[in-house]
Amino acid sequence: MSAFSKSLRLFLLVLAVFSLFRLGFVLVYPDYFLEAGFADTLWALLHGIRFDASVAMTFLLPFLLLLNLPFRWVTNRWWQQALGWGIFAVLLVYVGILTGDLVYFNHVKRHLAGELLLLGNDYTLLFDMTLTYWRWVLLAGVVVVLLAWFWRQWVRLPVTPNRYGWLVLLLVFLLGAVIIRGSFERKPINLIHAYTSGSSKVANLTLNGVFTAWHSGNQGDKWANFFSDKEALAILGLPDQSYPLRKSYPATGNSRPNVVFVLLESWTPQYIDAFAGKGYGVTPNFDALARDGIMFTNFYAAGQRSIEGIQATLTGVPPLKGLPTLGFGLEATNLTPIGKIARSHGYNTLFLQTSRRNSFYVDKIAQTLGFEHYFGAEDTPPVLDYPDLNGAKFGWDYETYLKLFDSIQNSGGKPFFAYMFTGATHAPYARLPPRFEKYPPCEGENGFYNLLYYADWALGEFMRKAREQAWFDNTVFVFTADHVFANEQSGEFRRKFNTPMLIYAPALYAPRVETRVFSQLDVMPTLLDIMGFAEPFHTFGDSVFRKTTQEAFVNEGGIGGVVTDKGYLKHSYSTRLEAEGEPAALDGMERRLKALAQVTSRLVRENRWAE
Repeated sequence: MSAFSKSLRLFLLVLAVFSLFRLGFVLVYPDYFLEAGFADTLWALLHGIRFDASVAMTFLLPFLLLLNLPFRWVTNRWWQQALGWGIFAVLLVYVGILTGDLVYFNHVKRHLAGELLLLGNDYTLLFDMTLTYWRWVLLAGVVVVLLAWFWRQWVRLPVTPNRYGWLVLLLVFLLGAVIIRGSFERKPINLIHAYTSGSSKVANLTLNGVFTAWHSGNQGDKWANFFSDKEALAILGLPDQSYPLRKSYPATGNSRPNVVFVLLESWTPQYIDAFAGKGYGVTPNFDALARDGIMFTNFYAAGQRSIEGIQATLTGVPPLKGLPTLGFGLEATNLTPIGKIARSHGYNTLFLQTSRRNSFYVDKIAQTLGFEHYFGAEDTPPVLDYPDLNGAKFGWDYETYLKLFDSIQNSGGKPFFAYMFTGATHAPYARLPPRFEKYPPCEGENGFYNLLYYADWALGEFMRKAREQAWFDNTVFVFTADHVFANEQSGEFRRKFNTPMLIYAPALYAPRVETRVFSQLDVMPTLLDIMGFAEPFHTFGDSVFRKTTQEAFVNEGGIGGVVTDKGYLKHSYSTRLEAEGEPAALDGMERRLKALAQVTSRLVRENRWAE
């Protein structure tokens, strides 16, 4: 037997152990997993091998490379057995995690994530859990003994040198790298790839606890425990129940307005004349919409990154230090699937972004939340004569608006819900056709102003075409930004998060200026409220048409903040860093900020954010 053949056998045995535990999930939790149906269950069992192989190879590749070194002494018995038992030691760790994952799943209906690191630092808790679940520990011990017996037979098998030794070594390295990536796409495999079916049950059967712990573990901060759980809920005015964030609105009958939501890259009130009146002259179309719409002047982004804006507006989950973001682990938690809800009411659901399809894993996010149609840069060929076609690293707005319009036109008379994320105004700032260069082109502020002028024109062209359609009067257009322009990121605390928000539906809503405090966490419930669904949703936010409190929670790289009508507070969760307001008001803000961090962390980690 060649060294390569022996290495392959050992790796396949490791994968067999992962598959054995996956079957164990079906046997232990049949009511949960078999509900997905035979076809989906079979697909998950097979698709899961991809995730098993990725995480297994991550830690085994060094051993496999050493086993296949192109030297004759590598075939020595001591070398082969030492490395073989080294692989077995890694397998023992896998078995331990997989066993714990099998038990843990019963409590939160998802796999281990960052909790594994927390448990690893609490040896007393580990010992207590071992005593509590001794039957499972015993079963794992039996599995280990059987594995050791098989392993001993295979490790002792003599090997011969690989023919073409250096080429085989290169092959092992390349195969290992491909298996670890788990994908030939630009992005390596991640948790989000298991959720493309839109079913959390299928995703949970596809994943394994080693993979989820490895890909989420680096996010695993300690839980915030500032209050008792009951006190934290009371501070936030939430009921003490399993799913305290559950809310619903009365259905609005058969009238189902269309909704177009646009998340605008880096748009900032300071540069929009309708909001700030500074005369930049780069947003004439948006200014015109604002005059006839509901303009929100105290609206705040939840964070300072695009993915945080996507997460907040789509799910209502605030970004928080120590927790994964959407597309990078948060999807392992049950969330309100807004696309799926809209589809259940006969809506045509569309998701578009100007960037490439898999940028930020947005294609997988869209599938996870139940959107039926998804489009990226690959689906929007250039129409304008751009001087530098590839200059806009995050895509061009105009072509994506054209795709949005065509997709709406092809809705077949069904109501539609569209979510679009723009990107042309993201740095670096591309050169534009001369007619859009209102300011001298450069890489700095002028570049942003010109791209903003172009993005506003593209939006105006879409709205001009929309006004000519029969569906226009029954359509609500909602616009806000993912975060502020880079120049505002170092400004006064509130300005770091203050983004424009506009609801435009002249046939449905009278124009007004809304000065109360709202945030991106209020977007998802607002969209559900507009569409008139009675289905429950889960979030701290509330519809802008129903919200009674004035409060926006924000996140600045792990530093928390809250903005209210009485001032603001910036807090490290241990120390006040910056504040404005009366002492009593600031005390209340601090308590609510800490309670939000604690409740969010607890509900996400225990998979009780949504049902």
